[in-house]
Amino acid sequence: MRLLAVDDDALILDLLKTTLLANGYDKVVTAGDAKQAAAIISGATEPFDAFLLDIMMPEVTGIELARWIRKIPQYQAAPIL
Repeated sequence: MRLLAVDDDALILDLLKTTLLANGYDKVVTAGDAKQAAAIISGATEPFDAFLLDIMMPEVTGIELARWIRKIPQYQAAPIL
């Protein structure tokens, strides 16, 4: 399963990635903010299966990022947490 985790707190991202990898999720990509996440999603050659988003981020919130993700046809039904 290919996951994208987005959080502006580097410590949380490291903890999340370590925990996911330890539990068998070997395709975890991280982004430090919504703009970086959007660039990663737009440039992805392999689609993501799910997204883990922090809600409270500067400039663009996780809610706004989720709305943007939902506008992409292949992600209309993708899990977003």
